Amino acid sequence: GSCSGRCCEGRNAACVGEGWREGGGYGTCYCDGGCRRTGDCCHDHGQACPALPCVVGEWSHWSGCAEQCQPDLRIRRRYVQQEPRNGGEPCPALEEKAGCLEYLTYQGEDCGHEH
Repeated sequence: GSCSGRCCEGRNAACVGEGWREGGGYGTCYCDGGCRRTGDCCHDHGQACPALPCVVGEWSHWSGCAEQCQPDLRIRRRYVQQEPRNGGEPCPALEEKAGCLEYLTYQGEDCGHEH
């Protein structure tokens, strides 16, 4: 059983072969993304279906805050450049939020929050 040319994502019972298993032993073996967890990968799964981690780009600039001194949110995002494959590392958070509650106005004066 060889995984060459047939690697499946996730758990996929149709992604099956007959042959040597990675851990030794002969019989039914799998070429899907779940076989690592269940320990029933075909012997060449590691070479034929290498685990690829999620790759994300750099963070964007923070979005602006509409108004100073308002309880508003600003956001920055990053995008997936490569989806994880064959049970690779999943993607991290793609969005971050932060507050806009600045205590200074554009003129550099305190917003007048009661402390």
